[in-house]
Amino acid sequence: MFMRVLGVPSSGKKRGIENAYKLAPKWYCKVSRYFITVFLINFSVLILSVLAGSIYMWLYE
Repeated sequence: MFMRVLGVPSSGKKRGIENAYKLAPKWYCKVSRYFITVFLINFSVLILSVLAGSIYMWLYE
């Protein structure tokens, strides 16, 4: 959760911590943005590959 708040400050509005990125070093905020992006891409590829494998097994079993 804190990585997301540092990478995307507007996501902390609901909890009142939208200024947390000002306390962290700039390099950490950049790293958190890249980490979130890479995590989402990897997770999407994982879900798509599991879905494709499931469909393949369902059709050709």
